[in-house]
Amino acid sequence: MIDFVSDNWQILTAVAGAFAYMYRQILATRKGIRALLRADLIRLYNKYHDDIIISIMNQYTPVRKLKYEELNDKVSDSDYDELINYAYDLGVRNAFIQEGETQKTSFIPNFDIFRAI
Repeated sequence: MIDFVSDNWQILTAVAGAFAYMYRQILATRKGIRALLRADLIRLYNKYHDDIIISIMNQYTPVRKLKYEELNDKVSDSDYDELINYAYDLGVRNAFIQEGETQKTSFIPNFDIFRAI
């Protein structure tokens, strides 16, 4: 196990950071998803401007009923369009956006592979 951790510390750090970020997002749902997403866009753009590519994704797919109602639905087309327009109005020009049918269970990773670790 120690060898695995030392060989993969960068991946494990990234995964831990992603989980911490998702946990913060879930806890913040009481503030409102839209306000949280806008605050994150503002923070990223104010810090990096167009030196980074911001990926605005709409593929969130709930796989089971969750405690927070805000997380039980897919991202609506109108909410996603509103966020893209907000990013553009903010000044974001270096971004990836998604189009088409991205909210399918086929986009959910196979998390069973992590049980062997």
